[in-house]
Amino acid sequence: MGRKKAKQQIRERSDLSRKESLDYLWDKKKEADAEKERKFEERYQIAFALEQKRIDLERDKFEFKRMTKEDKLLRTDTSAMSIEEQEYYKNVKNQILSRRSAQA
Repeated sequence: MGRKKAKQQIRERSDLSRKESLDYLWDKKKEADAEKERKFEERYQIAFALEQKRIDLERDKFEFKRMTKEDKLLRTDTSAMSIEEQEYYKNVKNQILSRRSAQA
């Protein structure tokens, strides 16, 4: 075998080795990117679930405050009020009671 042919074979083996190395590195990069994307998606799902819980808690807090105010209003003694005030409170109480019965 001649020198040129030997050098050519060495170059070809070297090129093949480089190609295999690059392919290996590319595969590793793809795996790392996939893992990074999976972790990102996982964090997003956790953040979304926490946000939903926060919204639910805010809604419950709002409902509790509203119920407390409505209960206070329902227990209001209207006997010492004027006729107009009594009518107003009667209408408000009826609205509250009808809303509550519709929710049940």
